Amino acid sequence: MKIFRALFGFCLLVGLTCSYSTKAQVVLSDSLALVALYNSTNGPGWTTRTNWLVPGRPVSTWYGITVTGNRVTQINMNPANPPFSGNNLIGTLPAQLGSLTGLTSLDLAYNRLSGSIPTSLGNLVNLVFLNLSNAQLTGTIPSQLGNLSNLTVLLLNNNQLSGQIPTQLGSLAKATQINLTFNRLTGSIPAQLGNLTNLVQLLLDNNQLTGSIPGALGSLSKLTSFSLSENQLSGNLPTQLGNLSALVELNLSNNLLTGGIPTQLGSLSNLQFLRINRNQLNGSVPKELGNLTKLRELLVGNNQLTGIVPNEIATISSLTNVQLQSNFLTAVPTFSKSLVNLNVSTNNLTFEDLEPNMGIANYIYSPQRIIPGGETRNLIVGETFTKSFSVGGTANQYQWRKNGVNRAGATSNTLTIAAVDFPDAGTYELFITNSIVPNLTLQTEPTTLTVTGVPIIGAKTEDGISQPNGATINFELTEVGDQRIRQFEISNTGSATLSISSITVTGDFNLENTPPTQIDVNESETLSIRFVPTEIGSRTGTLTIFSNSNIPVFTLNLIGEGNAELEIYNVVTTNPNGKHDFLNIRNIWLYPQNRIQIFDRWGNPVYDAEGYDNNTKKFTGISDKGKELPEGTYYYVLNKDQASEALTGFIFLRRN
Repeated sequence: MKIFRALFGFCLLVGLTCSYSTKAQVVLSDSLALVALYNSTNGPGWTTRTNWLVPGRPVSTWYGITVTGNRVTQINMNPANPPFSGNNLIGTLPAQLGSLTGLTSLDLAYNRLSGSIPTSLGNLVNLVFLNLSNAQLTGTIPSQLGNLSNLTVLLLNNNQLSGQIPTQLGSLAKATQINLTFNRLTGSIPAQLGNLTNLVQLLLDNNQLTGSIPGALGSLSKLTSFSLSENQLSGNLPTQLGNLSALVELNLSNNLLTGGIPTQLGSLSNLQFLRINRNQLNGSVPKELGNLTKLRELLVGNNQLTGIVPNEIATISSLTNVQLQSNFLTAVPTFSKSLVNLNVSTNNLTFEDLEPNMGIANYIYSPQRIIPGGETRNLIVGETFTKSFSVGGTANQYQWRKNGVNRAGATSNTLTIAAVDFPDAGTYELFITNSIVPNLTLQTEPTTLTVTGVPIIGAKTEDGISQPNGATINFELTEVGDQRIRQFEISNTGSATLSISSITVTGDFNLENTPPTQIDVNESETLSIRFVPTEIGSRTGTLTIFSNSNIPVFTLNLIGEGNAELEIYNVVTTNPNGKHDFLNIRNIWLYPQNRIQIFDRWGNPVYDAEGYDNNTKKFTGISDKGKELPEGTYYYVLNKDQASEALTGFIFLRRN
């Protein structure tokens, strides 16, 4: 009676009339889970719902359900005919699906589901096949899916899943196929996926994944299809990818990968499709890629590759599609005419590279990058201008243009102007076409030619006399410590502005005013030079004008005479009024080895000093013995140094 009541209660729950049976077809929990799926996904609106909840119809006859024993083992709401149509399930997936522990296959693809993947699906430990692709699911991938130890196929592609790829997926030891493409997954690729040594297909493209590609993925020795395209992955290509010996397709396009192409990729002997285009890879194309004898498609375009494409690539007879565009390649080999598609546009190629590949069915070679080698050249009127570019090809035609207009007669790869003049100034470019390679014009970087006249420096002294370069200018006799100033008019009598980088003055001569930075044609500037001798005798120096223009420096030699005669003020008074308080000898400091002796009228010495300096040593009318000397006339003997002739004279001492 209890069994009857339980079965009758279930029939009421599902809205059916049931006949009494002591042997239920499926366990109650499985039946309840199916009813929950029906109710939460708008079962009445399904495209096909044959026998679902129909009285008297066993679960095994319900559309899309497979029963083995008394357990539901398969749910398939993704019919093969018509394909990609689903069954119009609309709504969320119920958590009760986690009670279908006998389930081996769950296929709900191509339906209009919403919400997230129930974490309870992690209870389906017998699940072998899980397909929730193209179902509009949101939320994160439950880490509990890592508990599905028997799962071989995981298809969650074409949803709106977000968050990171759970590291727990690395526990799906039996997995052969994982497809998470076309979602909104972020974060890095778990290195734990490298544990899935049975994996044949790993597709993670069209997400927002970042970080580098884990080198651990190089241990997936059974992998045949590997796609990480359309993400934001960065860093270098791991060399361990060269260990994927079974790989047929490698797609890493549209990322931010940098560094060079590893030579180890040449070990992928089964590779047929290599797509690493639209990254930031640099360096050259490795010749080792020529070992990929089964390669059909080579896509390395839209990177920053340089150098030549090795001839070994062209020897791969299976190639049908080669994309090398938008790099900085300087040479490509001659490919077989059996090649279907070849794109070498937007590189640094010239006609010698392009001519041999004419005849390939779909051959894209235009445009090419600007040929480097432009510059800015500044010449003076009369100088020779020559510019040349070396461009390979057997049928080239050349045309130089100045400011965008063809220059008559300039139809070789070299342009020469024997003596430039002002009208020759402008921007020059060389344009090259080729009769074998139509619809392509190569263009060089522009060379800008500026033409200037010759500035001429002139100099006049204040008396109006012209002074040529190298002239000698004399200053008047000047006492040491005193100064003399002369003025110079610096002019530009040439045909171009004189640019002055600096004006230097050396020796005991100094520039008094701020020097000009330029002097226009027929203009002048005045310089004031001050002569301050630091020693007696002839003093020399130079005034030099350094120009930024293509003219030599302009120099004037400066000569002055330093005068330092001694003058003895021969009156000493004892009145401390600041006048004649001591024996003042002007310029005595220039002769530190001096000696002065003072005698009275009878020739008796009263004062003797060496290194007399008007300061620490000075005669104030006091004798060497400290006595005040009487008023009167005294006589001195002064030796400037040991070699000079002595100076003599008298001193009048007056007391008030």
